[in-house]
Amino acid sequence: FKKNTEYLVILIHLVTAAILWRKMHIPQNFNVVLLFGAVTTLAMSEFYFTLYTTMTGSYNVLGHLYKFIAYLFIYRALVVETIEEPYERLLVAQQRAVEQNAELRAQSQLLDSIIENIPTMIFLKRASDLRFELFNKAGERILGYDRNDLLGKNDYDFFTPEQADQF
Repeated sequence: FKKNTEYLVILIHLVTAAILWRKMHIPQNFNVVLLFGAVTTLAMSEFYFTLYTTMTGSYNVLGHLYKFIAYLFIYRALVVETIEEPYERLLVAQQRAVEQNAELRAQSQLLDSIIENIPTMIFLKRASDLRFELFNKAGERILGYDRNDLLGKNDYDFFTPEQADQF
C-alpha cells in the first residue's frame, strides 16, 4: 500500500510537471521554472522513498534531502520571487520618486526665486476668471499694491473698466 501510494504521488507530481512544462513557454505571474524544478525534485524524492528498506538507509536519506531541495525551490518561487523581489523593487521605485521629487522641488524653488527677483513685473492669471494667482516683487512695486491684496482678484478690482478691458 505504501509503495502504491508513493507511485500515485509520483504520478501526481509528474502530471503537475507536465502542466508546468507546457506553461513555461507562456509568460506567467509566477516563476514556472522554479515550480517545475520543485515538482520534479518532489517526484524524485518520492521515488527514493519507494526504494528504501530501512529508516536509516541511504534511499530514505536521499528522499528527505530531495524533499528539502524541492521546498527550497518552492520557497524561492513563492516567497522570494512573488513577495521579496517585488517589495524591493517597490522600495527602489519609492526612493527614486523621493529623489525626483526633491529635484523637482529644488528646480521649482530656483524658478520661484528667479521670478520673484527679476526686475520686470511678472504675474499669472487664471484663464477662467482672470484672477491673479502669482505676483512678483516688481509687480508690487510697479502697481503699488501688496501681492496679498492682488492675489485672487482681477483687474476690475483695481483699475477703471476701460483700463481693465485693455489689460
